[in-house]
Amino acid sequence: MAHNFNWAPSRRSLLKTTAGALLASSFGIRSSAAAANELVIATFGGKLGDALRDIAAKSYAEKSGLSVVDDPSGPLAGRIRAMVQENNVIWDACDSISYTALRLGKDGLLAPIDYSVVDKNKLRPEGVFEYGINYGALSVMLVYDSEVFKDNPPTSWADFFDIKKFPGRRAAWQYGYCWEAALLADGVAPDKLYPLDTDRAIAKFRTIRDQMLFFTSGAEQVAALRDGEVTMAILFSNEYKNAFEESKGRLKGVWNQGLKCSTTLVVPKNNPAGEKVAMGFLAHVMTTEIQLALVEAGGIGPGDPALSASLPEELAAFDPNNPKWVMDQVQTNDAYYADNEEKLVEMFIDKVASN
Repeated sequence: MAHNFNWAPSRRSLLKTTAGALLASSFGIRSSAAAANELVIATFGGKLGDALRDIAAKSYAEKSGLSVVDDPSGPLAGRIRAMVQENNVIWDACDSISYTALRLGKDGLLAPIDYSVVDKNKLRPEGVFEYGINYGALSVMLVYDSEVFKDNPPTSWADFFDIKKFPGRRAAWQYGYCWEAALLADGVAPDKLYPLDTDRAIAKFRTIRDQMLFFTSGAEQVAALRDGEVTMAILFSNEYKNAFEESKGRLKGVWNQGLKCSTTLVVPKNNPAGEKVAMGFLAHVMTTEIQLALVEAGGIGPGDPALSASLPEELAAFDPNNPKWVMDQVQTNDAYYADNEEKLVEMFIDKVASN
């Protein structure tokens, strides 16, 4: 069955959702009594969100005497900002990305990481932030249907934008996070990507706009690929793992020009359960047992660099830090996104995802 997700989203509904509205739609107001006995984590859903809840949060809660509540609606930076600024925080720990930790931390909206609790030695040097930790590795990559492109598979972002040579509709996340793909496809050198030429990228997306579908999650994109609704998609590498496994290898990924980034845990300032609970959870996520479980179930690369070298082949195949392809990718610029992320999301919705 075809999926009809190609709708024009509202900026107000997606970016300027107030903390009060979130409270009403998610949990209701958290009483101080409830907050003392529960851990609320915010994720973007999918298998990684499930793994954070069922493996990391529940095991931490069991040993801490807490209950777990999961909100998979997506802790975008604007939502965290609204919660803290309106003093209606309902989340204790949020799955995020490096530049959100930089930006919201700079704005005083996140709790500083207590590295007397969280072990820095379990993190890559570049994954240690004042207001967040890189608990896993991701890459934004091109994923395609190998049954459609049997003898001539796509190998770069240029191929994603070449509808004539590689026919079929394309899928993307409606919030963007793929500006670099358009610019690389248009001939911009990797070391010249920043600051992003958004006008040039928008123009490139417009060349295939009538062939693009936009989705709210990677899982929906995987379903569209699996069902033949699209022939290519822009996916995070953890969703590529899901796609590859669910399709028994039919859906394949391209590591060349992958956009390397990291999945990051942050703690909103004044989280209801208290910083001690939240920091304990972050430390728990970085234990070897939980790291390996998240790699296997959630599809991410490990945040602990010591684990990458020891991954079995079936898991190393989806690790962005695998030596076989780590140098073929492009590192995204966290500092640039820290200053521009919310504006870029709004612009992508307005100028690309909307008609």
